[in-house]
Amino acid sequence: LSHAIAVEPILSFGSVSLAATAFVAILDDKDPTIISVPEWMFFYVEPGYAFNSVFSVGLPLEYHTMTTDSDADLSEIWTVPTAYFALGEGFTWSIWGQSSFRIGSDIDNTDPYFGLGSEVILSF
Repeated sequence: LSHAIAVEPILSFGSVSLAATAFVAILDDKDPTIISVPEWMFFYVEPGYAFNSVFSVGLPLEYHTMTTDSDADLSEIWTVPTAYFALGEGFTWSIWGQSSFRIGSDIDNTDPYFGLGSEVILSF
């Protein structure tokens, strides 16, 4: 059997927050259950600050294994500064920049990579 376990605590202290995720997939080599996971483990922590009810920022720091093979070392560390805009009820927009550093010993190309992204969430 295979299992996936995630723990996602969030702490808020007024304008300051701390969100985290710990994810582990236990994939049985002898009798695998088909589950869809992008990697076997990752950890995430995001300290954040809300300037007001509309604008907040966070600094996600992440460790990713980047594989479902727990014997492979393809790990990466990500930093993803993010700005969040709560533009209306049910309407959130976020923008981020990402820098990823390949630290695994099984990686041939250890050059860092950078990216930009945006997400719009509509809830109704």
